[in-house]
This record gives sequence, structure tokens and C-alpha cells, in this order.
Amino acid sequence: MKKVAVEKGLKDLEQYLSKEGYSVKEFEMNSTENSSFYDQFDAVVITGGSVNVMGYEDTMTKTPQIIADGLTAEEIKSQIDSKAVK
Repeated sequence: MKKVAVEKGLKDLEQYLSKEGYSVKEFEMNSTENSSFYDQFDAVVITGGSVNVMGYEDTMTKTPQIIADGLTAEEIKSQIDSKAVK
């Protein structure tokens, strides 16, 4: 089972991924300040509203960070399936 972190505010996506068999945890963007947060998950999905605000895109991790803005739940699931490294 893939473990996915979903930023708060993406409740519909969280429910969709849970129904698809993923282990999903909601998080707030301020909890992603270090790479140890990312290491717990196969993928991290963010809203896109906080991209580049605090430089989080520079976090060094192998865990893919997917920006949900403009994507359907199905497109996000496809990205998780193709990018997840664990």
C-alpha cells in the first residue's frame, strides 16, 4: 500500500485516494520543513498555493512532490503511480 501525504484543503483528493487503496495522511504545509517528513511517504501532494513561498521546493528528498493545482484526482493518482520510488 502506497503512503501519500495530502496537504490540508484537498479533502476530495484524500477521500478518492483512500478509496483507491492508498494510505493517506493530511498535513499542513508547515510540517514539511525538513526532508524527514517526506521520507515517511511514497509521494506528497500539495495544493500549489504555497509553492516557492518558503523555498520548500528546494528540500532534498527522493519523494516526489506533486502540485495538485489544475489536475484531476485521476491525474494525480497517475502521477503518484508513475513517480513513487518506494
